[in-house]
Amino acid sequence: MSKNKNFRLIPCFAFVEVVVIVAMALFTPYVRADDSCPPGQTLQCSMVGNQVVCKCEGSDNGGGTSTPGGGGDATPTPGGTPSCIETYYKSFGPAGPGRCYGAIEHWDVCSNPNKLLDWHIDFFPCGGGGTPTPPPPISPCKDLNFDPTSGTINCEWNFQWELAAGVSMPPIVIDARPYPVTLVNWPTAMRVNGLAEASGSGTLAYAGWGGGNPSSPAAGDWRDITLTLTFRPTGNPVSVSLMKQDVITVPSSGGTLKIFTWQVPSHPAVGATRTAGEVGQLGEIPSDITLFEGRSQTTYRLFYNLSYQEYSKQFVCYDTATPTPNYWGTPGPSCVHGAWVGSWDGKSKSGEILPSQVENLPPAMNGGSVFNDFSVVIRRMDENGSTSNPKYAHQYSWGSIFYWACREGQGQVGWPEP
Repeated sequence: MSKNKNFRLIPCFAFVEVVVIVAMALFTPYVRADDSCPPGQTLQCSMVGNQVVCKCEGSDNGGGTSTPGGGGDATPTPGGTPSCIETYYKSFGPAGPGRCYGAIEHWDVCSNPNKLLDWHIDFFPCGGGGTPTPPPPISPCKDLNFDPTSGTINCEWNFQWELAAGVSMPPIVIDARPYPVTLVNWPTAMRVNGLAEASGSGTLAYAGWGGGNPSSPAAGDWRDITLTLTFRPTGNPVSVSLMKQDVITVPSSGGTLKIFTWQVPSHPAVGATRTAGEVGQLGEIPSDITLFEGRSQTTYRLFYNLSYQEYSKQFVCYDTATPTPNYWGTPGPSCVHGAWVGSWDGKSKSGEILPSQVENLPPAMNGGSVFNDFSVVIRRMDENGSTSNPKYAHQYSWGSIFYWACREGQGQVGWPEP
């Protein structure tokens, strides 16, 4: 994988700087890290000796993975356009925790010999000993961002035709009684429901990768394309915290009814400072009642799936002299009479999107390899645990927080009415 390279040093560099750079250049682990893969391919990274090698793999129409120095053998994309540009990170050594300093080079691997297009000196992530680390999975989206107004993550697929999808994380649903107000020492109940999935899709009728159109398709064309984003629970438990209560933890599949009591009313003296009138949605209780605050948290993972049909052509041999009159073959002496026949084949590709790949994502939602979910919906239930009783059925949501009032039960006996 080595190449002969001439590094041009700017004349105004001090002599000591030149010596340092030349000395550091003796440490030369290379990393292939294509910063975008053609449609139909995904980035695969693995350790090879003391270096990380990342390759675009998975072309649906043949071709081999290009090898630095090999020349002229780049993996073609659907439609036949080769992915010729490769990026290499040449580490001079560590430059602080998790960071290296070195040369970043862009090579045209379709030329023979391979051609260095440009290079520059910069910092990049790396592991111990100055070995560059694999880049994060390449996002399939040319534009992947979080919309704070709708709470939606939107993906525009990374090719020239318009295709987009968006999805929001499902809320944590908690059933509560009596709600929104209970009494001191009154048996109070809540139930955390099982976590749900959420999906959003976008569709595209046709993408002429092979140069065709719906009425005259060409090999490599796509049709009936659907992009779907899906949030799925990680399986981690759900935690619920309420002022003056112990934190409870329930499985992601949901928990049983939890009975508890408050020993003190929701009063500013114990930290309950926000009022029903201030937070809104609680018109059934006096606006000056102060409220206990609650929060909940769990985690999700985000996946994408692209399903489509791809057009291909095969030669059908009709020679009666052949052992099998109708078979897939190629034109030639053994198969003179035949015809090219086209077919549409269902295909799909899928993968995961990490929080670090989403622009504008609030830091609190970034759990590293998972998305943190804090949104809560409270559903009011009756004494039988039903949320569909029309006398009680109602739901509330303030985003990542919820509220509950508790007051002294002076002379009040019986079930607190909604």
